[in-house]
Amino acid sequence: MKTVNFLKTEHTVCILQMLNAGRALAGNVGKGWSSMAKRISTKECEALFLQCATPPHVVGHCREVSRVAAGIGEAMNRCGYRLDIDLIRGAGLCHDVLRVCDKHAEAGAELLENLGYQAEADIIRVHMTYDFHDFSHLDETDLVCLADRLVMENHYVGLDKRIDYILQKAKDHPGSRRRILQKKEETRLLMSRIEEVIGQSVDSLFADGQAQEPSVSQNDMPV
Repeated sequence: MKTVNFLKTEHTVCILQMLNAGRALAGNVGKGWSSMAKRISTKECEALFLQCATPPHVVGHCREVSRVAAGIGEAMNRCGYRLDIDLIRGAGLCHDVLRVCDKHAEAGAELLENLGYQAEADIIRVHMTYDFHDFSHLDETDLVCLADRLVMENHYVGLDKRIDYILQKAKDHPGSRRRILQKKEETRLLMSRIEEVIGQSVDSLFADGQAQEPSVSQNDMPV
């Protein structure tokens, strides 16, 4: 049975959530956790939400980020890329699992690391402060972090609406405006490069909220 060693958090609520999650998942989820699956499955992520008491609106946000990131990844793969869709899906789904914690990205990354999902943890750790790679080195982290900038709560809203919302929240912090607008332009540039590859706008992939559903993960197929 897999045991989880939990480390360094200043907040008791996060310690309790992480301990409870590890105990329950080690004892109740089943063989999937002890077998060190290559990628975390949707079922395992949903179990984490329950054990970590992730708020429902955050769960909805995580599901939509996962859907959008995987949808973009599959569009890229149809054009010759070889992105790991299971990694994109799992990291997107778990990226805010411990959002109730201060420094939630680090706390979530530690949780996934201790459950044996290092690649997912690496993405979760940087998603709040990430600078996109040069397009020639586009990877799974880029797509998860891009999707997080295009989703508001549990809906795809696109870049302009998402950034307008962030600017409104930061209106009492004038020094943040320039940085936010810079990030917007960096994101727009990445989207433009993706759109050149896939031959359509990113927004059109998710028109009216009806994106093509990503293919079923091998980790989520019945055995």
